[in-house]
Amino acid sequence: MAAARDKSDLIVTYSLPDVWSFNQITDELYQKMKVLLENRIYMYAIPKEWIFVKFGFIELISELLELEVVDVFQNGDAPPHQKIIGRMCQIKSPSLSLSEILVQIKEKLNAAQLQYSGDLNSSIQKILLTFEHPLTIPLLKSAKRANIDTVICDNYTFELEKTAEELDLNLINVTLNIINLGLLKLTQALRLEHLDIDFVFISLPQSSKTF
Repeated sequence: MAAARDKSDLIVTYSLPDVWSFNQITDELYQKMKVLLENRIYMYAIPKEWIFVKFGFIELISELLELEVVDVFQNGDAPPHQKIIGRMCQIKSPSLSLSEILVQIKEKLNAAQLQYSGDLNSSIQKILLTFEHPLTIPLLKSAKRANIDTVICDNYTFELEKTAEELDLNLINVTLNIINLGLLKLTQALRLEHLDIDFVFISLPQSSKTF
């Protein structure tokens, strides 16, 4: 493991691989646990709430993509702990097309391709950032009522793509690439807070897309 090779004391991760299921200790999991125990390496999984809280993951991403957060996007019918879905943002430049913002996101993510749906020449004004929350047809309709023209998310289906086309909404799927970017920003912030600690960032594998 890279952590053992680099003599790390702590691994901070957002999502544990499937093998890290303590309901059943497999041979593969046992070997990984053995490495951690022998090298006295601790592991911490960041709570999912990090996505939605103030100054959390979504707001970090808005800064990196040079977007201005203007409001919280909520689901009024959900339980209190599930109400917040994302952030409504505006672009800071006078005008951007879908094509231009895709190029900008690809550069920030260092991604070769992105999956998207929409008119590449359409003008972008108001964006919804939502991650780790199921994208649904009612959510897309709610976004349209809020005058949102583009949704940046981590997954969408063919059915949602067709609904977005009917609503004249652009969709951009950034998948794991966006998690990498958020964790990198978190690492940089921790380095500034704790100058006496050496932080090493290791990127997750990127998935291939279509833009």
